[in-house]
Amino acid sequence: ARERRLAAEREAEKKAGEEKRVREDDSFYQSAVMMNTPQSYTTYLTNYPNGRHVEEAQKKLEALDAEAAEKARAVAEDAAKKDDQAFLVASNGNSIQAYNAYLISFPNGRHSEEANAKIAGIKEQEDAQREKDAVDLALRQQENAAARERRLAAEREAEKKAGEEKRVREDASFYQSAVMMNTQQSYT
Repeated sequence: ARERRLAAEREAEKKAGEEKRVREDDSFYQSAVMMNTPQSYTTYLTNYPNGRHVEEAQKKLEALDAEAAEKARAVAEDAAKKDDQAFLVASNGNSIQAYNAYLISFPNGRHSEEANAKIAGIKEQEDAQREKDAVDLALRQQENAAARERRLAAEREAEKKAGEEKRVREDASFYQSAVMMNTQQSYT
């Protein structure tokens, strides 16, 4: 009788322990459901790998993972659209400032390499234009200096010619005066 009573007590303890584990399993799972996060379901599965709600927890975890993946995809798609729109604005501006504005907003954006290449191209064009402008300016300055030198030479030549003409007139006038004086002396 004593052995039966001990066996019954052990059976009762075993049953009570099992009921306690079931209550703890159910309680832990209900907590995971209330939090409804991947971490809460993962913690449940770690603590109760053979629990009563393993299949349900795995399904909910997969659903949350799928939902998170979809949200991440939507966020990435939205970011890509904003990136594309910002680059289009920069392309329409087609200036160093416009591309730099894009790079500030999207330093690692989908078009960052292209934006940097556009900036480099614009800088090369600006450098080439500055060089061409400097050459053009130097040529104009040379042409202006040569024109000024020709004008000064022409003015000197004109002054020289005018001086010679004046001397010729003065000589002619002097000659005429001398001839007239000679002629008057011979009549007297």
